[in-house]
Amino acid sequence: MKPSPRLLLTFLALATACATATTATTAGAAPDPQRYKQVDFKFPPDTRSFDDDIERGFMGNILTHHQAAIMAQTSGAMDQARAEWAAEAKALVDFCEKFPSSEFRVLFRYQAAKLLWYAQQGEAAAEQAEKVTVDPAAAKKSRAAASRLAAAAWLTVSFGKAKAGTLDKISLPTAEQRRDRPLSPRVPPGEWKRFVLAADAYAEVAADDPDKDKPANERLVSVSPAELAMRAAQIQYAFDNMEDARARFEKVIQAWPSDVEAMEGSVPLYLQTFAVLKDEAGGAAALARVKEVVTASAAKATDPKAKEGFAKVLDVLNRQEGAAAFAAAQRLLDDGKPAEAAAAFEKLADASGASPDAAAFLNNAAISWDKAGQADKANALRERLIAQFPDSKLAPAAMLTMAGSQAKVGKHESARALYQDYIAKNPDGSFRCGAIQNLGVELEALKKPVEAAAQYQAFGADARCAAEDYNATARLVFRAAELFSKGGKKAEAKEAYGTVAKLGASVTDVVAKSLVTESKKRLKGL
Repeated sequence: MKPSPRLLLTFLALATACATATTATTAGAAPDPQRYKQVDFKFPPDTRSFDDDIERGFMGNILTHHQAAIMAQTSGAMDQARAEWAAEAKALVDFCEKFPSSEFRVLFRYQAAKLLWYAQQGEAAAEQAEKVTVDPAAAKKSRAAASRLAAAAWLTVSFGKAKAGTLDKISLPTAEQRRDRPLSPRVPPGEWKRFVLAADAYAEVAADDPDKDKPANERLVSVSPAELAMRAAQIQYAFDNMEDARARFEKVIQAWPSDVEAMEGSVPLYLQTFAVLKDEAGGAAALARVKEVVTASAAKATDPKAKEGFAKVLDVLNRQEGAAAFAAAQRLLDDGKPAEAAAAFEKLADASGASPDAAAFLNNAAISWDKAGQADKANALRERLIAQFPDSKLAPAAMLTMAGSQAKVGKHESARALYQDYIAKNPDGSFRCGAIQNLGVELEALKKPVEAAAQYQAFGADARCAAEDYNATARLVFRAAELFSKGGKKAEAKEAYGTVAKLGASVTDVVAKSLVTESKKRLKGL
């Protein structure tokens, strides 16, 4: 939020004559703002506007720094320019202190605040601007312009101190990220509080701000009224003042629906306030309202960046909508209504189309149908999941679950194909060893003993699989050796008996030890 060079040159080059004479106000009477030069009055180019010699002397010092700043900025010596702006600001403040009844005091105090802003002295700029806001001689437009400068300055100071580690940094966690951490509402510390107060003061007079409708590059303060209000809401959110933050975000959404940056910064956190406060019904209603507003704004947008920004906001809303529907479906399942839950999850999957979220919806719908005793419907959804989302992290588990279900009802060929497909597609899968063993079981059920034995032997030859349970491995591979022997596969049988014999030092139970002994005996006869 640094002032633009164009604005600086424009301000420093202003020069026209102005009316003169300072007249004392009637003792005790409120000053008449019409007598005072306001913030939009042209800056005096020389000392001729002042009749008093002392005033002219002060003004001469102001103009000396004024010209020096112009020269320094023009030559690119910005450090020197900032020093001259600070010096000119001090001279302007000295003038106001020396001549409190001067008709130039509002203008000069505001110009001092602007120069300090240019000089990157945010705190001093804010303090001078705030003096203008409480000056009874300041007209509405002057108070509005000064309020905005004060708010922007405090915001800049706050971020600077937070970055330097001398002020709390702002964190905006979602309800999920909070992990049920209880709220701890507190007044924002230090400069954050000063900013929120300044932003609130500006909000009361913003309608009179002469800069409010200008393009950002033509304003003294580039930050918009919408952003000031949004930032104040974010500060309250950061310090757990959720209800206040909610009200502020809602005002931003209502007042600036076409400001895409304000909507991007406000809409997600507005909805999060409901989640944090566990107001599910309120959140659902708010989501519907906001989506209607954003959809209308997106339809009216013509700027490509604005269109893109609104598309992002709508994406957030759609995901929030999906999450809310998902939670509602999950509650049905938790409440013992699996068939209703399954239908709700299927509806979500259909609405999601090709979105990766659809895989999760299909998976949950299948689980729900299983719990409802509808295995055929569950498997149909798992088939759909595998076919439509083969790269989903849920696809392997769907394959295994479906294979187990098919085996349970005697559909061994279908189960075999699924286990085999799982092994081929998931060489490092966490259930690979179990799939190899189950594939052998299905092959036995299909009257293919030699092929089953090959799977059991593959299990035993895999160090990772064997190590899962050496006792179980001894029994499984001994079974392979027997199947090979019955199938006339002498060499394969010998290899399998040899695998069991080598497990001797690893097995611990009586049965496994006896199989090791028996394997060694049979090896001698082969």
